[in-house]
Amino acid sequence: MTLPNHLQVRFRGDGISPARIAASELSQLVKKVEEYVTQRVSTCRPDLAKDEIIVSLNSVQDLSAGYGFVSSVPDAASEAFFVLGRAIEDQDFLGLGKSSRELVKTISSISRRHSCEADLTTPLANKDFKATITQDTKFGSSTRIESETSIFGYLERIGGAKPRFTLRVSEAETIHGEISEADAKALGPRLYSWVGLSGVAKWDPVSGETVDFKATSILPYKDSKLGDAISRLGESIGRYWDKEADVDRVLAAGRESQDL
Repeated sequence: MTLPNHLQVRFRGDGISPARIAASELSQLVKKVEEYVTQRVSTCRPDLAKDEIIVSLNSVQDLSAGYGFVSSVPDAASEAFFVLGRAIEDQDFLGLGKSSRELVKTISSISRRHSCEADLTTPLANKDFKATITQDTKFGSSTRIESETSIFGYLERIGGAKPRFTLRVSEAETIHGEISEADAKALGPRLYSWVGLSGVAKWDPVSGETVDFKATSILPYKDSKLGDAISRLGESIGRYWDKEADVDRVLAAGRESQDL
């Protein structure tokens, strides 16, 4: 006998069905539902050990593609899905923790790949509560933190009628922002090189992402070749090794002591 679902995720759209959801997508969905419910319930119910909180896939329905879940703590699990649903409606995940965003990102990613939307439902107060994740759902917070800071990155774009810049600070993150016309002109010749900027940043406290940056000055930072940097490093610390006859032996001994 199949238990009534305590939680359900349903992907809804033209042509979507369980047969179109890859096993890898389903396993990721199940994992993220379990992680979120376990984290949320353990936070709200500190009397429960994590191994007492069980979340299981309960049913697969051909209603577009519907996946039902049951939990060993149904009331707390339903409350967790309700809190997540409200966060989705408000597009504000402040205070919910990383697992909530990871679950919504996973569902949103599946939705984008299959050009559909996803409904999260749970029975609450004798009626179903439903929230919908679309391709436009945000995973951060409506709250913004503003502070002065400095950033360093690879200048990918500079200019415009109202000058703006694009700075790549890592393989996965770029920062966009405003800059004065004078500073934009000064940075023009340094396009596609590493630069440093000082200014005022606005942060998303949930995701930790910089959502906006207003540059106020260019930092005295100059990109240099790796060989030059190593030479300067040698000049700075080389004198500490002058008395060592076998530097390689000393470094090897140090690494061995760290492995113990």
